[in-house]
Amino acid sequence: MIGLGIGIPFSRSSGGGSGFDPAAKAYFDAVVSAGGSLSALEKTAYNTFVLAAKSKGYYSKFKALYPVLGGSASSCKFNSIDPRNLDAAYRLSFLGGWTFSATGMQGNGINGTADTFLNPFSVLTSTSLHMMFYSRTIDGNTNFDVCAGGLFFVGNFGGTFYIDFETGGGYGASASTNSQGFHLGSRINGTNVNGYKNAAKVINNFPQSAALQNSNVFIASRGGSGFESSREYAGVSIGDGFTDTDASNYYTDFQAMQTTLGRNV
Repeated sequence: MIGLGIGIPFSRSSGGGSGFDPAAKAYFDAVVSAGGSLSALEKTAYNTFVLAAKSKGYYSKFKALYPVLGGSASSCKFNSIDPRNLDAAYRLSFLGGWTFSATGMQGNGINGTADTFLNPFSVLTSTSLHMMFYSRTIDGNTNFDVCAGGLFFVGNFGGTFYIDFETGGGYGASASTNSQGFHLGSRINGTNVNGYKNAAKVINNFPQSAALQNSNVFIASRGGSGFESSREYAGVSIGDGFTDTDASNYYTDFQAMQTTLGRNV
């Protein structure tokens, strides 16, 4: 601590005096400006996640990250990576019926879906991309979880975890009767995709051509219409591809945040 000559200590905090990482603080401030609110525990948990993701080198891979905090549409809509209140910043637009709580956001399974405004063709590259969702719901329903254009998705569909980053054709698949938890689909080259369920790699180098979907990514539906999900989501992300090490670190750090918040599965 260095004195300022007036008896007040000075701290070299990275968060402009708040103790929060600047990127995390920008997200917190945007939520409040939009009429939402975050608890002290939510802020601490998310800030800890950001610091871990930055220190391990994978934070820069996110184009959109929805931590689903605050228990309201006003807070859950924000992409925490770029929290400006603009569609161009991939703020969620909730369509149909949704319920929000401290544990997550949940569509009604009838018409509830959310547009991310993120178009893979415009934002991602054909050799590096990922989609992730964290589900708190156990079911074997035929729902789509994160999907663009109907056939570019990651989802737990009818008791199977699927990845399809080929806009049709074959898909990576792994039996997954329990739809709870962390589901990550990743591409780090032009020929294969990998899938991770919680701490395990369950789809290994499944061959797929490098193609990108030219339509927006939606949450909880088949690209905006049909197969609407009634699962409760406690996180979604879209961005560049994750290596095995990145995927392991991401799960560990994201799960730690959920555990701090008491909503881990």
